[in-house]
Amino acid sequence: MQAFATRSSRVLHRVLVVGALVGALISTTGCGDDPVAPQQAVVWFGLGPAQGMSCSSAKNYQYPDGARATVSGGDGAGDRIKDGGDYLVQCDVGLASGSTNNYNVSLKFQGGEVGNLVASGVLTDGAPVGMQGTLDVDFTTAQFGLAQNQCSVSVKKLFPGALWLQSVHCDNLKDPSSPSIACDGTGALIFENCSH
Repeated sequence: MQAFATRSSRVLHRVLVVGALVGALISTTGCGDDPVAPQQAVVWFGLGPAQGMSCSSAKNYQYPDGARATVSGGDGAGDRIKDGGDYLVQCDVGLASGSTNNYNVSLKFQGGEVGNLVASGVLTDGAPVGMQGTLDVDFTTAQFGLAQNQCSVSVKKLFPGALWLQSVHCDNLKDPSSPSIACDGTGALIFENCSH
C-alpha cells in the first residue's frame, strides 16, 4: 500500500510540474502579448548664426538620412530611427494629470553627431492643425552645447504616445560658456511609440 501511495504522489507531482510549465508557456505566448514597439524618431535640426551673432555650427543634422523630407512631407512617410544600438530615443507624450487636452512632453535623442537633443514642456491639443506652442530645447554635440527656453513649435499631430512637430524654431540658442555665441535653430521632429 505504501509503494502505491509513493508512486501515486510521484505521478501527481509530475502532472503538477508539467501543468505549471504549460501554463507558464501559455501565459508568455498568449494572444495580445505582442512585443512592445521600440520608441522611434525622425530628427531634422539645422543651425546658423542668430542675427548679428556667431554660431558654433552652420550645419543640418538629419537622422535618418532624408529626415527633412520625411518631416516636411504631408504624410510623414519615411524611415525612422529606433531606440537601441547606436541610438537612444526616449519620449513621453501623455495627458497632464486631470487634463483632457494638455500634454506633458519629454523628448530625447542621442546618436551620430548629436550628444543630446532634448525638448520638453506642455502642449495643448484641440487647436487646428498647425497649432502653436513652446518647448524648452537643449542641443549638444561633442563640440558645443546650446539651450533656449520657449522655442516656438508648430504641431501637426499630438496624441498619447506620439508627437509630430512640423516646425521647431529657436531664434536665440545660447552657449552658456560662450556669451558671444548665439544660434538660430530650425527643424522638425517626429517621436512615436512613446510612453504615455
